[in-house]
Amino acid sequence: MLVLFPEIKPFKRHQIRVSDVHELYLDESGDPEGIPVLFVHGGPGGACDASSRRFYDPQIFRIITFDQRGCGRSTPHGSLEQNTTADLISDMEKIRELLGPFPDKCEPDAEIVEEKDLEPLVRCLS
Repeated sequence: MLVLFPEIKPFKRHQIRVSDVHELYLDESGDPEGIPVLFVHGGPGGACDASSRRFYDPQIFRIITFDQRGCGRSTPHGSLEQNTTADLISDMEKIRELLGPFPDKCEPDAEIVEEKDLEPLVRCLS
């Protein structure tokens, strides 16, 4: 059984224009100086909510959630115009540019890595 972390509130919210048609909702929670993680919700028609932040340890991660084009609190709701996989990838790059710079390689404290069993994550970032 998956045990989620306790509910947390975002420390910052954003609305970012990504095209002539679309504006995305995104928020940040957890440790502002933590390892950045971008949560990508399912779809079509999905959205992020308070539970989306609970998959990550807020003491370690800077948790970034966003509602994709046409979803959730992004506008216009339900729009399929200019809404492709390539657009999604472009949007994630715009989020990175807005919230970055992110380190090319994160090196979390070795004690935390061992205690939280983050070794697979650290290998992935290397």
